[in-house]
Amino acid sequence: KCSNAFIHASGKAYIDVKASTGVVEVQNAASGSASEVGLYVKGSALSKLTVAGGSVGLAYKAGDSATVTKLYCTGGNLVTGTGATYNTATASGGTLNLRAGTSTMALNVYKGTATLEEAAAMGTVSVFGGTCNIGGTGNVTTVNIRGGVVNANYNSQARTITTLNLHAGTFQYDPDLVALTNYGAADRPVKLTAKSI
Repeated sequence: KCSNAFIHASGKAYIDVKASTGVVEVQNAASGSASEVGLYVKGSALSKLTVAGGSVGLAYKAGDSATVTKLYCTGGNLVTGTGATYNTATASGGTLNLRAGTSTMALNVYKGTATLEEAAAMGTVSVFGGTCNIGGTGNVTTVNIRGGVVNANYNSQARTITTLNLHAGTFQYDPDLVALTNYGAADRPVKLTAKSI
């Protein structure tokens, strides 16, 4: 049972850490394609998965499952399959694609691009910079924007955002696709501008 794994791979690779509660740090992995990733990761009790380079899939293949407490994408591309479970996902660089999510999970975006896809729902999305695309059919309970861009027009599927708190940054949405239930007040003086997109 390993406690930490540091990975720097150049070819396609697979890793199943089973019930290890350790940390997996991917410094580099092979590039992916539209349907494949360079490194496939599975495990049932990881505390943290960090991706700094390459293309990594967590529970990426159909039927795979994985549980990780915290996901970090600092570079490269990290994709979660529909069988992935996590508490918090953080993007501070690279591209983070979440195809799994529930109303108890949280997403933080500081830099790079994070995208909710397929049926990925989310409890709280907090954006401080970078871009967050809210797509798919999953609903989001709360969106907090303190910088960056949140694009809820990512695709043409209907979804609900229960509460939007816009303190700084940009929020794009189509009211014909996205039901926005509550709009929270900013916690400082702000200038709000609306224009057609």
